[in-house]
Amino acid sequence: MSKRLIDAVVALAGATVLVMAAAAPALADGNLAGSAAGWKILTTVTLPNGNTNFMTTHPDAAEGGGLSFSLPKDGDGYTNYLLRNYNQDLTGQTITAIVSVTGSGFVSRAGSFCSGSSVPSVRIEFQDTSAGTYLPTDYWWSDVNGATTLADASAGPVNLTGDTTVPADWSDINGESATLHRPEFAAALRNVKQVNLSFGGGSCFANGVAVTSGPATFTLQSLTISS
Repeated sequence: MSKRLIDAVVALAGATVLVMAAAAPALADGNLAGSAAGWKILTTVTLPNGNTNFMTTHPDAAEGGGLSFSLPKDGDGYTNYLLRNYNQDLTGQTITAIVSVTGSGFVSRAGSFCSGSSVPSVRIEFQDTSAGTYLPTDYWWSDVNGATTLADASAGPVNLTGDTTVPADWSDINGESATLHRPEFAAALRNVKQVNLSFGGGSCFANGVAVTSGPATFTLQSLTISS
């Protein structure tokens, strides 16, 4: 089952997300708050005509040098991605993120195209394309050490680790392991365009999450890239 975000769009309301300043090197940014305009929140919203569409906004600078944005209330929209351009070779690198959540009532966006548990989750993702034509192997999610449920993160900080030297920890947009596409995985690592966090449930890693009651706070305490 494809992890592709089929028709996702999100609105921001109902909960607050904080992205705390990361220790260098972190996406080539020493001060995340100072580069807030370079970060994007990808969301899904329902239009007045009933269709869904993408909405892109920027996070706000938060106290402590991080970034902040609000999660939507269930029915208003669903948060899909926290995006950051990163045009660097990731070969042999490890992406590390420390995340935590306060609050409860998290839900993921339903979809008949999603399989497995719909438990709301967040995970590390990178891609070698940011727009236009794409291949399934342009998008890679960390499946094992680079993912956690929002419920687990609510019990305390969780360390997410996406080690690019371990292909078995990564899968593409079709859910196929990087061990089956080693040349394509290596090519994507050499030509990275974005390093992100994605939010979803089940096999749909980016179909979006929301809250049934709020406020609730998602915190990215740090995000680093190192060898």
